[in-house]
Amino acid sequence: MAAAPQDPRGGGFPRFQGEMTVRDPIRALLGGLAAVSLPLAGACAHEAGGDHDPEHAPIADWHLQPDYQLPGNAATDWPRHPTPSAPRRVLDSAPARLSFLGARETGRISGALDARQLPEGPFTLELWMLDHVNTDVGALAGVFSGEGLRKAHWALGRHGDALVFGALEEDGRAITLDLAKADLEAWKRRWIQLVGSWDGEMLRLYHNGRLVAARAPDTWPELPADAQFELVSFTSREPYMALENLVQGVRLYDHALAGDEVAGLFAERTGAADAGHVHPGLFHFTAGPYLNTPGPNSINLVVETDRPSRMTLRFGRDTPLSEALESPELRRRHEFSLSGLAGDTPYFYEVTAREAGGEDISSGLLTFQTAVEGDAPFRFAIIGDTEARPFVNHQVSLGVWDARPHFALVLGDLTDGGYQERRFEWTHEYFTGIGQLAARVPFMATPGNGDADLHWFRHYHAQPGEENFYSWRYGNAEFFVLDSNLGDREREEPGFRARQRKWLEAALAASEATWKIAVHHHPVYTSDENDYGDSWREAGRATGDRRVRDDFMDLYDRHNVDLVLYGHMHIYERSHPMREDAVDVLGGTVYIGAGGGGGNLEDFTPTRQAYSAASHRGYHFGLFDVSGDTITYQLRDTEGRLRDGFTLVKQGEGAGVLIEQAVSESR
Repeated sequence: MAAAPQDPRGGGFPRFQGEMTVRDPIRALLGGLAAVSLPLAGACAHEAGGDHDPEHAPIADWHLQPDYQLPGNAATDWPRHPTPSAPRRVLDSAPARLSFLGARETGRISGALDARQLPEGPFTLELWMLDHVNTDVGALAGVFSGEGLRKAHWALGRHGDALVFGALEEDGRAITLDLAKADLEAWKRRWIQLVGSWDGEMLRLYHNGRLVAARAPDTWPELPADAQFELVSFTSREPYMALENLVQGVRLYDHALAGDEVAGLFAERTGAADAGHVHPGLFHFTAGPYLNTPGPNSINLVVETDRPSRMTLRFGRDTPLSEALESPELRRRHEFSLSGLAGDTPYFYEVTAREAGGEDISSGLLTFQTAVEGDAPFRFAIIGDTEARPFVNHQVSLGVWDARPHFALVLGDLTDGGYQERRFEWTHEYFTGIGQLAARVPFMATPGNGDADLHWFRHYHAQPGEENFYSWRYGNAEFFVLDSNLGDREREEPGFRARQRKWLEAALAASEATWKIAVHHHPVYTSDENDYGDSWREAGRATGDRRVRDDFMDLYDRHNVDLVLYGHMHIYERSHPMREDAVDVLGGTVYIGAGGGGGNLEDFTPTRQAYSAASHRGYHFGLFDVSGDTITYQLRDTEGRLRDGFTLVKQGEGAGVLIEQAVSESR
């Protein structure tokens, strides 16, 4: 981490480009303008972010979170803080208005405050950011004016590792603080607090509660009457990413905070993130309702709130809801198991929570469907590696919801390293992106390496058994869900691999299902370019995960498993039917790697592998239609385009025979 600045007049120059100049840089900031409280519906001049002294409270306090609802009547308005309500411009095809540190503007919240509402002298601006992507993205908050609000007067922001705080003069000369590619660590590798303060004499820039730069400028710009406070994003390298994915909180004060006050804000922010509080100060759901394990006569769900509460689950086949289950103990997490339900039947339900002070919140009216029975047709979806990108998760959710599957399988890596100390990867990312879908479509999940110590994986799921592996029957198919983190588990529990293999062999032998489908995280076959050897520099790379192949493949062959589904590689690939590690078009198992639910995209080997039938590099989801002796499959990208498809037909006791392939726009 960089050392604290020693020279208060040190600093560099901003790298704003384009039309970001100030017309009349005179005397002090905002001379003669009166500070006012905010009349806007989207500005929160209260202690939503903590207990603020009224004399020192922020004049603007926004908690920004993307509102990822499903379309139409499926939309559910869960409790959340209001956000700036002024017009918003998202620049898809329009010319970008600003260039910042080499990036072009992608969107903005415009007119959040106007000149009448801005502080007249000293001020402090805080940005609270969740940066959990592998590309350079950025955001600015500041005061802009002129045609198209293109002229920047002062701004605080970052792009990649570079930080800026300050202003520009008419001739473009900098009066600013600029840390180019600063060597500063994010909190828990994800969170960044930026604070810029101006006391009338000195500019100070803080990173995660610590002063990193200071400078006394010679002059400071006065603002014109058309000045407005704006939030601007620079996220072109991340498809579907919005400003609210990056900037989670904004505060503006009409005075310069002292260093210990900035450190206090940082402690407050990190405490809320550690606790999984998505909307600090607001009674809200932090996870769920999250549907799991649908059966013909049963279903499970998990719900969590930001504070201890009592919960009631009301449900029924019609409204008004006629039945109820109570969970009266005051606690954050509640789990419900419904039984005695009618098979293959839609139900309505609603969860209400009441905290100790008597405040109530509701999930709104939701739906689920119990499992089909016998050979009745059903549809299920697969989603792999949702990790870290709720904006992609939501785009996947829209496609899956449009297909109305009976349930979804998540192929591991729900998070990107969600250890016990990183609860926010569940509350702020996974449930933010997938939550609305998972409140209507039951989810079943297998653990991935990104789900780490499984603390929160177990906490948030209500799946069969006590082990990390289980079988589960739906209609005429049986799913064998395995923990493929074999090296880690064996170190934690010597003998785990032998125990899981023995269980799998017995479960496959006992299965009477028409279709046998195995589900785990790590690949048996993959053409990923470098995870199992560098295919660009060496021959003889591994075909997939060696431990998984050793423990599972012979059992798949022996017991005629029809499909094996996994993720881990952030690409899509389907094998030819395989038996004994060779193509067997009449009796082999089809292996599908579908890791395109949100993780950073990977790429393929430079030459095609013999086992590879279809592949696609891009975000995606899969849909299976099971009807008696036939399975029809389609792979779609996040724009809805067909990328792969096939039909399997069951003929006798062996694995299903692939009789038709419809590959569209595949590699």
